[in-house]
Amino acid sequence: MNQKELQKLYEEYKDKITDVTIKNEFDQLFTIAQDSDVFLVTVVGSVNAGKSTFFNCLIHREISETNNAENTIRPNFVFHSDKETYKTYKRKDDNNEQIDINKVLKSFFEPKKSDISDKLEIQERSFNTAIKNQNNENGSLFTSFGFDLKIKAAKERHIVFVDMPGNDGIKAEKNFDTFFTMILKRTDLVIL
Repeated sequence: MNQKELQKLYEEYKDKITDVTIKNEFDQLFTIAQDSDVFLVTVVGSVNAGKSTFFNCLIHREISETNNAENTIRPNFVFHSDKETYKTYKRKDDNNEQIDINKVLKSFFEPKKSDISDKLEIQERSFNTAIKNQNNENGSLFTSFGFDLKIKAAKERHIVFVDMPGNDGIKAEKNFDTFFTMILKRTDLVIL
């Protein structure tokens, strides 16, 4: 659906919705779709369902740790970049304000235009040690990896892939549930 079709659909239905909750959700989804030029692909499922194995195959690189234990404890975002980057993101000062997921996504491609540093502490790490240490990043809300994806569409468009923690896991930190929900609401394609 292109921007004109989305606008037409929004205009056609926005006044016909009488339920306030549904109307607010509709308005929020329209705003998200309007504000973003990033396509978000999210891999979700239960612990040990093979999400990370599938995710690694999808991006043609072993980013997410895999074995028979609960390994992924925070979302791992992956996007195309000519330069290899690995960053961790933590909330500043235990600030539980809502984080604009579109600003986060834009920051991967245009860091100077989408400043998220007012709410998040961002630390760049060594890409070579990322895999071994990503689950030792205590308090991190999420991680991001940028590298040369071998996927033509990811190079031509802003496509971001997310490996999510198991939705029934005990290691995924509970105070991140709101952020997880924001990711899922913003997702363009969910892979179960």
